[in-house]
Amino acid sequence: MSESTIILRSARRKRTVALHVQPDGTLCVQAPLRTSVAWINRFIESKTAWVARRRARAQEKAARPALIVEEGAFVPYQGQPRRIRLVAEDAAVESDEIFLPLPAGLSDEGRLVEAQTELTLWYKRQARRVFAKRMAYWAERLGLRPSRLIVTAPLRQWGSCSATNDIRLNWRLIMAAPELLDYVIVHELCHIPHKNHGRAFWRSVEAAMPDAKALRRTLRAWENSGHQHC
Repeated sequence: MSESTIILRSARRKRTVALHVQPDGTLCVQAPLRTSVAWINRFIESKTAWVARRRARAQEKAARPALIVEEGAFVPYQGQPRRIRLVAEDAAVESDEIFLPLPAGLSDEGRLVEAQTELTLWYKRQARRVFAKRMAYWAERLGLRPSRLIVTAPLRQWGSCSATNDIRLNWRLIMAAPELLDYVIVHELCHIPHKNHGRAFWRSVEAAMPDAKALRRTLRAWENSGHQHC
């Protein structure tokens, strides 16, 4: 695993310096345009323990195997296991199982690759449907109006809210328990009036979800479990 450091300076960033460890272990430093290298190095040294923990976590995640996608295997969907069925054609039936259509004549390796692709597409279809429904519910309940809902696949975020109130949600949340999805949605909706993580923001989150702190811990535990590795 690489352990290099990348420094990105920006005129838009006025005061704060942000650190992020990428999946390959690279440390990314975002700093104001005129921040000296010497100051940045001292700042990184002060965060040595934090960086080490993040790199260890990234290494652990990289070592996790992908979900097994084969006939009869179980994969997570909204916090519950669902059995996979591989079929010749898309089966239009009511079932708690996941039917993945595969073309005939594939090799064993080809079937594995195609099944993985079909599962990802299935997850994304469910995510667009479920996320839109839960976003509409919470937006009405909180009296907030996001500009758009965008289902995406960021490397390091479950959700985000842009300056123009576009809300992005990671499609992998469809694997998580419904209350964790709701927590992320409420978190991002509360960024519409509060564009930071200040006290007013957290008060609004906890007013909507009194168990928000516990849900945040559960989300982190689920993230570290690797159940969403797909």
